[in-house]
Amino acid sequence: MTGIPMGGPAIPPAPDALRGSGAPGSPPGAADEILVAFAEPAEQRRLTVLVRIILAIPHVIVLYVLGIAAEVVALVCWFAALFTGRLPDGLAGSRSATCAG
Repeated sequence: MTGIPMGGPAIPPAPDALRGSGAPGSPPGAADEILVAFAEPAEQRRLTVLVRIILAIPHVIVLYVLGIAAEVVALVCWFAALFTGRLPDGLAGSRSATCAG
């Protein structure tokens, strides 16, 4: 069968310039290489790195406390669902807000 495959119209073959250098599965040749150049990063003073680390400390503490609170709420939700068969509305809302992130 030639022409149109079962999935739809045939896709025309790529021009020779776009095909690459060899058969499928062969290692790429020099014609297939792409060179990308980036500018070197600017130097940072050690003081600015230290300030960023210091500013990250409160953020890490708050995230740690929120993680503990989320684990406590998950445990309470589990026990509530175990004994009552459903989640209380307030706990379900806090769990969905925590999971939504």
